[in-house]
Order: sequence, then C-alpha cells, then structure tokens
Amino acid sequence: MEKNKKKRGLGRGLDALFSDNEIISESEIKNISVEKILPNPSQPRKKFNEEKLASLSETIKKEGVISPILVTPQNDQFLIIAGERRYRAAKLAGLNEIPCIIKMIHEDEILILSLIENIQREDLNPIEEANAIQSILRETGYTHEKAAKILGKSRVYITNMLRLLTLPDVVQDLILNERISGGHGRCLVGLSEKNALKYAKLVIEKKLSVRELEDLFKNKKKKQQNKPSKEKKDMFISEIEEGLSDAFSRAVTIKNTKNYKGEVKIRFYDLDDLNKLLEQLGYKSDI
Repeated sequence: MEKNKKKRGLGRGLDALFSDNEIISESEIKNISVEKILPNPSQPRKKFNEEKLASLSETIKKEGVISPILVTPQNDQFLIIAGERRYRAAKLAGLNEIPCIIKMIHEDEILILSLIENIQREDLNPIEEANAIQSILRETGYTHEKAAKILGKSRVYITNMLRLLTLPDVVQDLILNERISGGHGRCLVGLSEKNALKYAKLVIEKKLSVRELEDLFKNKKKKQQNKPSKEKKDMFISEIEEGLSDAFSRAVTIKNTKNYKGEVKIRFYDLDDLNKLLEQLGYKSDI
C-alpha cells in the first residue's frame, strides 16, 4: 500500500516527499556547510545562466537563502535533489552554510525527482529535458507511457521531446544555447544534417518564428507537389541522341511525346560551326 502511494506521489513532484498535510518546521531545516554539499550528477540542467546566478547571488547577500534546498545523505556528505541554482548562488555570495531540508531518498528516484522539479519550474532547456527523459527510460526501463504518467505529461509530449535527440549535434547545440527554440527543432527533425543546419541558420538570420518556419516548409512542399514531373526519356530515344551527338560531334537533344512526335535540336556555336554542320547534313549554303 505504501509503495503504491509513493508511485502515485511522484507525479506531484517534490510534494511526493511529504505527506499531504505535512508542514516543514524550522527544526527540520539544518544549516549545512557548502563544502559538504554535492551537486547532483543527475541534475538535468547542464547550463546555468550566469547573469541570473549573479542577480540571485546579490539578493542572497542582502536577504540570505529564504527557501532551503532539498538534500539527501550520501556517506558523510549531502546530495542536492532540488535547489542547485540557490546552492551555486549562495557559494557565489560567499556563504559558508546554506539551509537544507534533509530527506532519505532512494537512488532510483533521484533523477526522476530532479527532472520533475525542473519541469514544474519550467527551468529546463528542451535538449536538457529530452536528455533527462532518455536517461530515465534507459535506467528504469519505463515505457513512454509510464514515463509520461510519472512526469505528468502526455505520451505524445514524451515522444516529441525525444525526437529532438535525433537532430544533428550542431543543431542540438543551437537549441541548448537558445539560438533557436525546441519548436524550431521539432520542425527540423528528419532533415539531413546539411539541410537542418541550413534552416536553423535561416531561423537565426531572419528571426523566423516557429509558425513562419512551418509555413516555409508547407509552401516548399506545395511547390514540389505542383511541379510537373519530368517524364523518363525513352531508352530508344536516348540511344539515338547519343549516336547523333557522336556523329556530329556536338550536343543533340530529341524532345518527343509518347507518340514519337517532337523535335530534334542540334547545337552550333558560331557561323563557321553552322556551315560545318550544314555540310555534315549535306546542305550547301551561300552564307
């Protein structure tokens, strides 16, 4: 019964760690030396905005860390579950200790809880989120549907996020560095590396919205559908073209229909060349 309750709770993020009516008292908040606190290697967020960190650091210098971070014991140290940005800003502010809530958390749940916390705070870049979801699937063996239920997302959302990881690395880096959005990235899924990068650069240069990029692809597809298809040239006609080209030592093109009606085009390059061609054809000219 307790096990089922825990599984249901994971969908509520960090609320799962506390009972519905539990209130954290000051006695449960411990000041821990920043030297004893370890950043979480499973932290989905890989890039921290330096400008925002500096701003938070200034606030902490004036007001202190108002909201404690969540940690779990690991040997004689403590691993961060939630609040790494506050931890980094506190270190930047020169604090020696930081307020923490200590909870015993199973190793299998650390990555999931870290991801949920970041998603709920809308704090992750799409590539970071996609990589974290992929890690959960790989380490837990969850299906897309089960991961979606635990993370509070739809199965389609999970699948679409994972599709971003099929993009070329160079395009993923553009999303990671916020040069283009995850929405732009989804439009580029399935393209070759050359074309994906080409359109990604176009988005940056022209400052295209996702809708504008979608319209660009729609218009291109429409043009391709309306473009008359070239009929495959008859093998017999191709052989004649090749034979005439060899005979006259010049390009010869035969344009024909299915009923073998058409025209023959023989290229010449100047007046002297035209006279030479006419002689080859047995025609005497006074030119």
